[in-house]
Amino acid sequence: MNKKQMTFLVDFQQIKQNKQQVMEQSLSELYSMFFDYMEQKVNIREKIRAKQIFFHKTKNSREQFSNVIAPHFEHWFAFDYVTVIGSRMFDIFIREKKGTLSKSMLDLSGFMMLMALEPVKILEVNGKIIKYEKVFNKCKETASCYLFLPEVKKQDLVFIRILTVGTEKKIIGPIFAIDPPRCNLIIEQINKVNEQGNLRKYLKEYGIDYLRYQKGKT
Repeated sequence: MNKKQMTFLVDFQQIKQNKQQVMEQSLSELYSMFFDYMEQKVNIREKIRAKQIFFHKTKNSREQFSNVIAPHFEHWFAFDYVTVIGSRMFDIFIREKKGTLSKSMLDLSGFMMLMALEPVKILEVNGKIIKYEKVFNKCKETASCYLFLPEVKKQDLVFIRILTVGTEKKIIGPIFAIDPPRCNLIIEQINKVNEQGNLRKYLKEYGIDYLRYQKGKT
């Protein structure tokens, strides 16, 4: 191969890295825009209603609404809670802002709408990088935690929101581990729901309920 021919070689690895950087920047901007929107636009009565439902589902009380529990509420309220008009907050945000979002943000938003708290078994923790096995299909994956530190350890059964960002997976929002005596029963329950074929819908609606069995709480 002569010099002239070599100039036409494409650096596919660099192209892949550039695309990944674009997607990660889009996630950062979209996440920031959305939570800014939540602060400015959310009706106070809607948030009060959401907190009442959250307390009921997780068996937490107002007195237990600490800096530890608050991020769980905020992410459930943002992505899973169904408003009085039957929509989720993130869906409302996308409908209102879709004309101002980039193509990569819109692509990401489709995946974000599908996120639910999924049960996984921790295989390895290395800083913000987690290797895990999904409870319902035994699929092994690796993901990095986005903004929140993973306060979990090997063999923990945990609930996480997994988002595909380009070629990588990110864990969105805080993680919670299940109290060990509850694990087998929860795994059986999840597998039974999976056999019925409506697991994603179930986790979207009831995933946060398992916070009542959080490790160290029960």
